Amino acid sequence: MRSDLDAALDRAENPRVIGAAGPLGGALLVVVAGLHGNEPAGILACQRVLVAIASMPLRGRFVALRGNVAGLALGRRFVDVDLNRHWTPDRVRGLRAGARPASVEDAELLALDHALDDAAAHAEGARFLVDLHTTSAASVPFLLVGRRPAHLALARGMGVPLVLGLEAQLQGTMLARFAAEGWIGFGVEGGRHDDPESAERLEAVVWLALVNAGLLAAVDVPRLDGIRQRLTNACSGLPGAVEVQYRHAIRPSDAFRMRDGFVNFQPVVSGQTVASDWRGPVRAPETGRILMPLYQAQGDDGFFLVRPVPRAALDADAAAAGARCA
Repeated sequence: MRSDLDAALDRAENPRVIGAAGPLGGALLVVVAGLHGNEPAGILACQRVLVAIASMPLRGRFVALRGNVAGLALGRRFVDVDLNRHWTPDRVRGLRAGARPASVEDAELLALDHALDDAAAHAEGARFLVDLHTTSAASVPFLLVGRRPAHLALARGMGVPLVLGLEAQLQGTMLARFAAEGWIGFGVEGGRHDDPESAERLEAVVWLALVNAGLLAAVDVPRLDGIRQRLTNACSGLPGAVEVQYRHAIRPSDAFRMRDGFVNFQPVVSGQTVASDWRGPVRAPETGRILMPLYQAQGDDGFFLVRPVPRAALDADAAAAGARCA
């Protein structure tokens, strides 16, 4: 018999819920799309997966949620503040305790936090969380993941660069909030906001996450090798893993402007002019590869610099964690 929660999660009229599938009571995979309101490609990716997954033998619950509903309605990264920098422990505790929301994103945070709680209420296995994004610069797909073996296991075998250490540079991310509660997850950047390929790549990542989380067997997903190959082909020649070494934080008053033409993982050398602000040229403080150069009006991250790290040890940790979870 279907529970009230089961029916609620499937209601199309709920603007927070993109859709849900699979039985309650097992493992849970939640995918959040549109945490930034100018990044709708993840919603399209989830909708495609939900159509195809309806007839598949799921071994757990799959739930897809919209992140910043108000921001999505306006097509803006955020309305008042960046929702993916807003999940600080004190703010989450205060809002959950009944504090009055002071911004649009306060209300969005509380609603999304409750939606994730509701989805997890009947989970009896692991709880997995994938956060879908796109970038303002031309980009290959890549994953943002922590070094814990369980997180690496969820991200294994996707054929795209792993970006480590971003969580140390950013405060108040959604993934950090739920990792502290025992959820296993990663973020993914699928490509430029307006690139049709971005939705295709995000869809591919969701399929692979469903397999890695154990909700689907590899043999249940038609053309799984082709799905993985789509991602691998997009990332040919790039390092398998990199670590964030520098974040260039900005404020609106800085009048920051990225120089035209930078793409993710493009090499830069120490002293190279990469942007400008009211003070003059902005130069790379060290040699590395540029990540997420800012080409949109909103945001407080001008760019990041990353450096390659050995992938073999990460793969071994992921394989061991995957074996323990199987």
